Amino acid sequence: STVNVVSNKATEDRQSYTAQLELNSNTLYEGEAIIAELKVYFSINIQDLNGSFITTSEELSIKKLDQNDFEQSQALLHGKLYNTAIIGRYRITGNSTGNYEIPSLPVNITIRNKVKQGLVTRYTDEIITIQTSPLTLRVLPITQDKPKNYLGVFSELELEAVYPRESLSYSEAATLNLQLTGKGNFSTLATPELPELNSLFEVYTPSVKSDYPDLAYHSNGTVTFEFTLVPKTEGYINADQRYLFFFNSSTEKFDSLEIKGFTTNSETSTKKGISFTPEIAETAFRPITQET
Repeated sequence: STVNVVSNKATEDRQSYTAQLELNSNTLYEGEAIIAELKVYFSINIQDLNGSFITTSEELSIKKLDQNDFEQSQALLHGKLYNTAIIGRYRITGNSTGNYEIPSLPVNITIRNKVKQGLVTRYTDEIITIQTSPLTLRVLPITQDKPKNYLGVFSELELEAVYPRESLSYSEAATLNLQLTGKGNFSTLATPELPELNSLFEVYTPSVKSDYPDLAYHSNGTVTFEFTLVPKTEGYINADQRYLFFFNSSTEKFDSLEIKGFTTNSETSTKKGISFTPEIAETAFRPITQET
């Protein structure tokens, strides 16, 4: 086969294929993320696809997400059913407030044409460049002052806590688990800070378990922080309640998550001395002899 390169093919043929950059939202808050998909709609035989995307800047952070090949499917566009293929999926995070234009993006599609000359049939491939339409993205400011223990921007966020046991053996460490579940940009979730516990425990850097998808529009996710707490004193330790905060992009205000107060008893050190009477010691340490 031969390859012909055609750029900006005639408009009447464009109804058979088009490319779009699709955003799940054109508006986001500073620190929030949206998902962008570079998608091709087509109703003809396409051999190959490739395209480009905007690069990361100070104002917008862009990360290419994992995907399964072109994830081909079907969808309606302007009342017509097309085959679809996703060239790339990206997470866009707004770092600075303002209005930003995502420019037209070139997409190359390779079309195979069947050409019959007499009794001979041959195929030619055309590489056609098409453009997406430019889009405007608006990053809104969070006008209120961010509180302490600020986690980030989420449309939903819930906290489930597993508190230390009520009683600890001497020198035993306690564990505090904080599981955060919701919808939002979990890739920028801040680690909860628990300064109120520092006077009661040695607080170590938590281990983190993350489970949030990069494949779908929705951004459901779960992140668990496991804190190890070593009591600084013996006896009963009373930890007061404390709060974590996030900006709720659905209600456009800060919401709080409560970590309830808890009490644990670190048992006092009781080392018992052990002594032997001479008779017991002689019995205990007498050499073992084999009877004949």
